[in-house]
Amino acid sequence: TNKLDTTLTIILAIAIVIAVVALIYVIVTPKTGERFTEFYLLGPSGKATGYPRNLTAGENATVIIGLANHEYTKMNYTIEIWLMNQTTEYNTTTKTNQTMYHNMWFLDSISVTLNSTPVATEQPWTVQWQKNYTVAITKKGDFKLSFLLFTTPTETYNQEEDYAKITAQKLENAYRELHLWLSLQ
Repeated sequence: TNKLDTTLTIILAIAIVIAVVALIYVIVTPKTGERFTEFYLLGPSGKATGYPRNLTAGENATVIIGLANHEYTKMNYTIEIWLMNQTTEYNTTTKTNQTMYHNMWFLDSISVTLNSTPVATEQPWTVQWQKNYTVAITKKGDFKLSFLLFTTPTETYNQEEDYAKITAQKLENAYRELHLWLSLQ
């Protein structure tokens, strides 16, 4: 039993050392919260209201695009703005709604690099990056004006070309997506 007592004492000592090292690691290591990016649209007055909806073709539509980086690392963002012509139809076979993309036109691209900022829940919210964005659409009809956020480099697109064939891929690869529904007369 002397060997057993010695073995158990050694095992207990090792367990205590491991517990102390683990406790020190937990105390010293900074706590990382949830990683996320704030991506938002505001109406022209700076509020979540008053978005452009019913316009005359060629009339200016203005929104405020906003970003805040809480990813715990510097981020390079690209915001692509697209005009989409889509419809939703009910599929009687699958008994689900299906979105059909008929057209997708590239309007603009904005690149932004932001350092990470902490989330300060005890303090008033502050703006990290905002941009007044104005667009005049000359087409007539009902459209989805999409703002796609990417965290990886994106391609260059031609404003004259219809990219309907890559709509699903673009939407799937976007880090975040915001949109407005516009009716243009």
